[in-house]
Amino acid sequence: MSEEIILYCIECGARLQEDLITYLREGKMVYCEQCGFENKPSDFNLKIIPKVNASKTPKDLKTLIKATGNRLLKKVKTKINEMREEQKNR
Repeated sequence: MSEEIILYCIECGARLQEDLITYLREGKMVYCEQCGFENKPSDFNLKIIPKVNASKTPKDLKTLIKATGNRLLKKVKTKINEMREEQKNR
């Protein structure tokens, strides 16, 4: 994981292990290793990581990644231009 997320069992307060947090982020429910309580993704304010469709070919994934990157690049360029305009108007 790129960022460390710390979660605790909603029943006993025990810290959930990183692999359990990964399962929660994938939309799966997990059981606390201390008390056995069922923790659901909906119990936490987590961004669910979408599953990659296994039927997609590498070409489809490459296209998807490129399109996403282009959208992000456009947003960054727009923001930079907005900031430049603000600086001109000061």
